[in-house]
Amino acid sequence: MQLNLKYTGNMGPELPSSFNVLPPTFVSLYMEFTHIKILPDILDNTWKENILWFSLRGNELTKFPYQLLDQLKYIRVLDTGMSKIEKFEFNGTSTIRMIYLDNNLLTSFQSDFFKRFPKIITLLLHNNNIESLSNLEISADSWNNFRYLTLMNNPVCASIATQLNQWHEITASKWPESNFGCSVDKYFECAPGCFADMIGNKDCDSQCNLAKCNYDKGDCKYLQRSYN
Repeated sequence: MQLNLKYTGNMGPELPSSFNVLPPTFVSLYMEFTHIKILPDILDNTWKENILWFSLRGNELTKFPYQLLDQLKYIRVLDTGMSKIEKFEFNGTSTIRMIYLDNNLLTSFQSDFFKRFPKIITLLLHNNNIESLSNLEISADSWNNFRYLTLMNNPVCASIATQLNQWHEITASKWPESNFGCSVDKYFECAPGCFADMIGNKDCDSQCNLAKCNYDKGDCKYLQRSYN
């Protein structure tokens, strides 16, 4: 059985005592809008390797929690949207599939991002202060699965239309539904936290298991998970 845990309310630098008795089978951890400025130490807990989805949305983080990418072995989605992160510079490699960095204070983005994240599918960067992506290393060989990029409400959108079209051409033959956009219409969300690339991807996403999201196209029928 897969379990999800959602924690709300104010959270200090230490985890609540209830975290010490969590079952080892839960796969999604939501610590949203809890006024976190520094991430509590969760990495010594035995259940850490089961986490596929970790949401820190709506907190007060000023630094991206890079340690999660290093130590959560099977993490697929990390949501750090709606925080105060000013810089993203990861020096390791990770097989994470989706990173949400929307609604932060980013002004630039690391050039070798796709080398660091070879399996990335989705990157949300809308509502930041990114002025240029000219140094971002893009080629047909630098991404295999990348499909969705959101950039709306960034200064870079005033000058990047041609570049977005070029990026889309790189992926369109393999992923016809891919979108690289400065328009909100370029990214489909049928329910909060359920995006187009999550539906029918052979992973059960509970937030997509709704009628308006076509019940995750059957992904939750057998509640199976994959770490590929």
